[in-house]
Amino acid sequence: MYLSIIFLPLLGCIASGFFGRKVGVDGARLITSLSVIITTILAILGFFEIGFNNLPVTINLFRWIDSEWYNIIWGFQFDSLTVSMLIPVLIISSLVHIYSISYMSADPLTKNMLGICHLNFNKSRLAIKPFIGKRYYSIISKTENKDFFDWLCGLTDGEGSFMLLKKQDSYGFKFQIQLHIDDIKVLHYIQSTLGVGKVYLNGSAAQFVVTNSKDLAVILDIFSRYPLNTTKLLNFLDFKKAYEIYKSSRLKSSDILEQVEEIRIGMNSLIFNFALLTKYAPTECKVRVTPYWLLGFVEGEGSFCVRKNFTLI
Repeated sequence: MYLSIIFLPLLGCIASGFFGRKVGVDGARLITSLSVIITTILAILGFFEIGFNNLPVTINLFRWIDSEWYNIIWGFQFDSLTVSMLIPVLIISSLVHIYSISYMSADPLTKNMLGICHLNFNKSRLAIKPFIGKRYYSIISKTENKDFFDWLCGLTDGEGSFMLLKKQDSYGFKFQIQLHIDDIKVLHYIQSTLGVGKVYLNGSAAQFVVTNSKDLAVILDIFSRYPLNTTKLLNFLDFKKAYEIYKSSRLKSSDILEQVEEIRIGMNSLIFNFALLTKYAPTECKVRVTPYWLLGFVEGEGSFCVRKNFTLI
């Protein structure tokens, strides 16, 4: 029983952390929560047995050092102080697990959070996995918040930009959403939800900027799965193509640099003709206006006003 108090949470962590994709989100929730709840019940039984009777329990597993008269044994000892400390810690942990099932239900990182919560990490980051082909990294799981990504696409269609920057004989890639400084909390929300990028202040403007290579791969994956609706899609496709070419080899040959430069020069030159979308991106050119996309686009480009004759616009 006493060894179960130590190893049950560890086994729950391993089961959900390493086999989370097989057991699923519900399975991870059940395994991690039950392991802590059962451990709490065992600790309460141990408290009645040891705490009330003042009978410490010692469990010797094996000898560590055995040299004539000098012996050190590796094991565990449960006394009144130990079981007293276990009670509040495990009860609170059990309540946190149960509360997290509801609180994190809409979070795409649910499986990651449940898998490592036993280890008391302060925060979890996005699980980024390699992928062959167009998708480099994926943050999108079965529990993805599609409404959030639709809203992000709408805001990006309004205020986002994809930039290819030339730095002598090298190139930098930059995704940015710029809002007024009053809306900086929105950018912090995007950053914390995606787990990528940084937020900067530039005068009266606030900017959410992504330049890191792995972070940009996450951005590319999002907008490949959730295509933009405006002519900004052309910019994204050029941006993505240049990124794939530039990152395809560590050694940047003159041929690669010429291809990237040709794309850089052509960016922004065709975005004013929406009809070109059907020519350059026939498969992606499907306008998908959802309520959350419209909400994001209005927050970026919309306005509400009242004229003197009380006309609402």
